Amino acid sequence: MPIVADNILVERDVIYGRPDGAAVLADIAYPEGRKSIPAILYVHGGRWITGERVGRLQLYVEDWAKAGYFAMTIDYRLATTSPRLTDQVVKEMLDFIADVETIKR
Repeated sequence: MPIVADNILVERDVIYGRPDGAAVLADIAYPEGRKSIPAILYVHGGRWITGERVGRLQLYVEDWAKAGYFAMTIDYRLATTSPRLTDQVVKEMLDFIADVETIKR
């Protein structure tokens, strides 16, 4: 359920994809009622093998939304099961960015 405070809409644990059936999650926030705004997408570090969207180095989507941005921080499938998975995860990231670009138009 979205949280609205100070005209900022915040949604946590949004499923933004299901590669191989596994849900990958995001947190998003944006100013309510604005049509065309800049976006920031935060992909956590970890060299595709570690890390998550929440924690010590997370992006606080609410802060960016208060500054007028659509802000999104995402998890992604970690490439710990197979070295070949890294290429697939990178492709998924590029596809995701292309989807965001399409939505912005």
